[in-house]
Amino acid sequence: MATTLSVFVLVVRQTSALILDRTLAVARLVGLPVDSWRVGDPTRTLFQAQAEQIDYLDAVQTDLAKSAFLTTAVDVPEFLKLRATDVYGVDPEEATFAAPSVTLDNAGGGLFVLEPGGLILLASSTGSTFTNQETVQIDPLTSGIDALLVAQTAGSAGSVIADAIDTIVSPTLTGVTIASSTAALGSDAQSPQGIVTQCLATLGALSPAGPFDAYEYVARNSELTGIDGVTRAKSSGDNATGTVTVYVAATAAGLDGPSVAAIQTALDTYAQPLCTLSTAASASAQTIAVTLSGIDSSEHDFLEQVLTGYMGTVDLGGVVAKDAITSACRVALAAAGRPVTSISISTPASDVNLTDDKFPVLGVLSLV
Repeated sequence: MATTLSVFVLVVRQTSALILDRTLAVARLVGLPVDSWRVGDPTRTLFQAQAEQIDYLDAVQTDLAKSAFLTTAVDVPEFLKLRATDVYGVDPEEATFAAPSVTLDNAGGGLFVLEPGGLILLASSTGSTFTNQETVQIDPLTSGIDALLVAQTAGSAGSVIADAIDTIVSPTLTGVTIASSTAALGSDAQSPQGIVTQCLATLGALSPAGPFDAYEYVARNSELTGIDGVTRAKSSGDNATGTVTVYVAATAAGLDGPSVAAIQTALDTYAQPLCTLSTAASASAQTIAVTLSGIDSSEHDFLEQVLTGYMGTVDLGGVVAKDAITSACRVALAAAGRPVTSISISTPASDVNLTDDKFPVLGVLSLV
């Protein structure tokens, strides 16, 4: 009978404690007085130092071994990115910085010349801060001074709606006020599971039959579309009519018309066979409110970040699982060294099954 060997059996790291125990066991076999050694004994200390060094080397070797398989490379993000690029020709999407613009009015007599990075503004509703990309000159008694900004935090955390930037943090600009600001989106880095999905989709692009994977691969490939930040793509086919709809989105937002049009052009050029019609369409967000009990209210902001990250890992048409929500909170709290108690969830009442044109975003998080 054949024995199934799992790759997970081959990439188990040996800890320094286990290595030391085995070293001491060998020492006992050769007659060394192991049990009489006190803390700080030179020989035991040497064994401990050796165990820690082997532990370090084993960690490197284990991570390297994991990088050879997509199923385990997700635990080693940097190796996963290298494998995606070298083996599958996939360049994982990095986080982007939102780049809004702001209009300033100067009702005073001061002249201010601010070098790039010298102006810091705040969107008080989100806590995101922004700095100027280029030199800004604010002349006395002048209105309508435009400045191009960039978020100081990468990803969707730096996104803002129109007129959300409302506070001048530094320097002190007497008489200067913010007249308006534009909306801007930042995209989160592609999740490890998203990278794996895209790597597997490249195999579909080799087929002349135009499988679903080929469309999803092209839609996510910024080199083919010219659109950065597309981390979600889902093909939904109609066998009766021979048409395929390809829903696309960033991590936490749908795409605008010009971006969808660019993706449509790429699909027509690189993925669409003669017998099938493909149509690109922006997916839309489905807000998932979460209510948890058993967690102190002081952990609200921390868990809000954790669950926002979890929602970003669920693809179009995926499932937002109740168990996955509580597990993400429990693991994050433990990893941060915070107290973990029994966690229960009342909202959502059941697992949320998304349709192909929907992706999840965190709604109101309540800790009761």
